[in-house]
Amino acid sequence: MKRNKLPNCFATRGLELSHGGSIAKCLSCEVSDECHKMTLTATLMNINDSLNLIVQNGLCDGSLKGYQELEKEDRKRQRRS
Repeated sequence: MKRNKLPNCFATRGLELSHGGSIAKCLSCEVSDECHKMTLTATLMNINDSLNLIVQNGLCDGSLKGYQELEKEDRKRQRRS
């Protein structure tokens, strides 16, 4: 039997769990698999966005090098060898 209404904690329970919340509520939930997938997807998207910001800021302030710069340095090292 399908539920028409999702529980209030749907796709947000992961944050509570990561801070020591009990998994007991999730074990008895009918939509725990879907909730887990949504929470995991949201988390991975957040990680992706954060890494993109780190890379963009690093390239702008010079603390990271782009592929072209790395390739130039690699060619210089190969010539020296």
